[in-house]
Amino acid sequence: MLAPTAIATEAAQPVTHNFFNELRPLPNDLARYQYLHRLMPQLSVDDQMQARQFLAFADANLGLYRAAVSDFPFTNTAPADLIMPTPSHWRGINAVDAIVGLAANRRIVMVNEAHHDPHTRLLTLALLPRLRALGFTHFAAEALDEKDTGLTRRGYPLTVSGSEYMREPLYGEIVREAIRLGFVIVPYESFDKAQQVRETGQANNLYRRVFVADPAARLFVHAGYAHIDKAPGGLGDDVRPMAMELKRLSGFDPLSIDQIRFRGVDPVR
Repeated sequence: MLAPTAIATEAAQPVTHNFFNELRPLPNDLARYQYLHRLMPQLSVDDQMQARQFLAFADANLGLYRAAVSDFPFTNTAPADLIMPTPSHWRGINAVDAIVGLAANRRIVMVNEAHHDPHTRLLTLALLPRLRALGFTHFAAEALDEKDTGLTRRGYPLTVSGSEYMREPLYGEIVREAIRLGFVIVPYESFDKAQQVRETGQANNLYRRVFVADPAARLFVHAGYAHIDKAPGGLGDDVRPMAMELKRLSGFDPLSIDQIRFRGVDPVR
């Protein structure tokens, strides 16, 4: 039995949780959602931040999209020298139409997402038929796993098809639609822990599986966050993102569509 002073000392120490290991045995997203809600009040501040991200994943997979955004809110600070567009100099147009126009002479188009916010998957879903009609041949998604060799033949993803993001309905629909449209489906994730090794590994996988295999290919990539950046900074000052590495390998300048950089979220709303 611990003395009262020892209990107080122990309680003051932050408990570090390995949420991957803790959540993996649970049978479904509802169980993960309930587990994290019960656990949250007991967590240290640092553990709460990580737990909130996993809770947002569970929210999204359960279709609780507003809850996902509020459970893991984040804001990005715009650069101090950024000049925002004004109505007198810019006009709003349909994003899909604009991107398709910009993609007409491109070999690579990339769109990013915030993994816990399925709203950022809608653009890719809307672009799939338009880019296919434009002549794009290959579709690559970060969440896919190369171990599922029967994905295209089957026509839809299973649990073994990739990461937990695949359990969210919109992500699953993206994969089903890409298969239905006749895209060559390309898994490309690299599972190295070192960030630069991962970025270079992703780019190498895309280069070999797409442009080496088919020199005439045109590639549409759905990735997360700053992997689509064409310059260092978003993943660390010394990290060359996947898009930058793929440009170096292929010689093709990707059209990168960033939905995340100025995506401010007010958790009160």
